[in-house]
Amino acid sequence: MEYSVLMSVYKKEKAEFLKEAIESIQKQSKKTDDFVLVCDGELNESLDKVILDKKEEMGDVLNVIRLKENVGLGKALNVGLEYCKNEYIARMDSDDISVPDRCEKQLEIFKKLQEISICSGTVQEFSDDINNIECLRILPQNNNEIIKFSKKRNPFNHPCVMYKKSSVKAVGSYQDFYLLEDYHLWIRMLMNGYKGYNLEDILLNMRAGNNMYKRRAGFKYVLSQIRLFKYMKENKYDDERFFGQYSQMSRSVQGLRGAGEWHELKKMLPDFNGKRVLDLGCGFGWHCRYAIERGATFALGIDLSGKMLDKAREINPSPLIEYKRIAIEDFDFAPNSFDIVISSLTFHYLESFDTVCTEVYKCLTQEGVFVFSVEHPVFTAYGNQDWIYDSEGKPAHWPVDHYFQEGIRHARFLGEDVTKYHKTLTTYVNGLIKAGFCITHLVEPQPDESMLDTVPGMRDELRRPMMLLIAARKN
Repeated sequence: MEYSVLMSVYKKEKAEFLKEAIESIQKQSKKTDDFVLVCDGELNESLDKVILDKKEEMGDVLNVIRLKENVGLGKALNVGLEYCKNEYIARMDSDDISVPDRCEKQLEIFKKLQEISICSGTVQEFSDDINNIECLRILPQNNNEIIKFSKKRNPFNHPCVMYKKSSVKAVGSYQDFYLLEDYHLWIRMLMNGYKGYNLEDILLNMRAGNNMYKRRAGFKYVLSQIRLFKYMKENKYDDERFFGQYSQMSRSVQGLRGAGEWHELKKMLPDFNGKRVLDLGCGFGWHCRYAIERGATFALGIDLSGKMLDKAREINPSPLIEYKRIAIEDFDFAPNSFDIVISSLTFHYLESFDTVCTEVYKCLTQEGVFVFSVEHPVFTAYGNQDWIYDSEGKPAHWPVDHYFQEGIRHARFLGEDVTKYHKTLTTYVNGLIKAGFCITHLVEPQPDESMLDTVPGMRDELRRPMMLLIAARKN
């Protein structure tokens, strides 16, 4: 298994640091046959001498790519990426020092865990003396832990990362994100289902120094972080094409009567007269409108999608309805703020149901009601959310597998790849009980009889549950 090394250097780097960095790769227990060094703009004489000397030592293994102008790290790495001849690429900064068995260990992990596309490990930080280690940058190991960690901090140590070239290119490679090009890349890879792993082993000695900390303390860096975290919370429903497809669905056009589960869900709803209502993931606002039309004094609909909220304000306006763009993971209302909380087909997009239950319980009044629908665990377990078809192209059976392995699933919905979170029935029920709720209704709805012969494929919905409806009361 061969690998390439990808490094970028620019004129402000120190020649002695570059020399040490290159030599740490030359000393690897598993040698590379392809070292791509991108010179990001014109260099100084000292750096050019180091590169010339190393070229004489390494011959064709060292491929020096010179850019006429300084374009920045992300763009320089994208150029170098095209020149890397191997699928596996070890990133290396021009002032760090890899430990001798770094690349060998990473290649072993790729052999063992063939499903992963990214692998980094622990980094030791030092300023002047490599023997004086100031701190360790230790990261979570497995992919599920990495995903959780990525929501708050960079989940991989970029200077010692090794990745698959095809996976990086599949998500658009490095893109413009000031000082966070790598973090942005990892988020896009994880969001698209590519998996990662972090070794516990120390793979690299990283030269930190004051300059690095100064850059990360700057206002521009803070703005870049805010921009990245905002990006992480954007969803498919703000994609023009996806939103267009969703807008044509019967539940979008006809409202509640176009929803296949509505005939059962409305039986579970409480009396809205005089009540304050919160709708989590309100979409087009149909449930908010329904509540107000039945006597609710106020309804607040929150959703992450700006396009959803714009449509809600257009087709379901009311002086008694307020729409806010808030991620459900972030909602935090004062105790006793609402009498009823409702949610339709939203929680399977969220990682933690327990957190939702805790927050809903807190904001409800005593004897307040929580009613919601989710995709049924039988429907979400396998992941792709489609039938297994027979030789004639007809649905043969619905696959149910990995039921007890909760977590991310990648489904096809409206012609797009969508990330969802599978949870067992136990998780939904116990989440409510642990939060203090008393469950009053639990329904696995069958399609309304009026739809069986009028909607194509609806009779197949009798073969397995698609949705789960639950109503609970705060004790």
